[in-house]
Amino acid sequence: MARSLEDATIRMYEDISLTEELTDEPAKVLLKWGEAKLMTLAEKTTDIDSEDFEDHFKSLRRVMKSINKLAGQTGLDDDTVRTRLTKLIERAQSLGLPASEDRIEVYMQQRQSVSDDQAKVKLLTTLLEPEEADEPDPPDPPVVAEDRNPPGTEPERPNFLYDGTVRSWGHEHHLDSDDEDPKVE
Repeated sequence: MARSLEDATIRMYEDISLTEELTDEPAKVLLKWGEAKLMTLAEKTTDIDSEDFEDHFKSLRRVMKSINKLAGQTGLDDDTVRTRLTKLIERAQSLGLPASEDRIEVYMQQRQSVSDDQAKVKLLTTLLEPEEADEPDPPDPPVVAEDRNPPGTEPERPNFLYDGTVRSWGHEHHLDSDDEDPKVE
């Protein structure tokens, strides 16, 4: 399995059509994203040497080519961008990525504020990831000993006063320097 995954990774990095519209930094971002998705595909596939894995790998490369063209080409009109985004989302869905056509308009609004290719690549790859609401909530923090009593249910802690009186649990204790035991009232 590791050998075939390594071969697929090398093939991905050597395929210039995946990044031909991008400069070095945006291309690195896209390739790293693709490598992470390739690892996920490998984990989900029982036989990495199968045609099934190869088909998914081809689909991943198509997704990457679409991102490459959308991020790297300038001067595309809105209709062309929407059409390409729809194809990108369809390809991503075939890989099991949680892309949704509902997110096209979000991209269309955000792309106007993004000028460099690297930010465009990140925006496009984010479009294909789960929305934050889709992710599970983080687990509750562990209960620490002092957190076991809800607020308002803890016994009152001693309150030391400057006059030598200690108040705790409804009693006053007077501390006299001469007495060994405090006087309780």
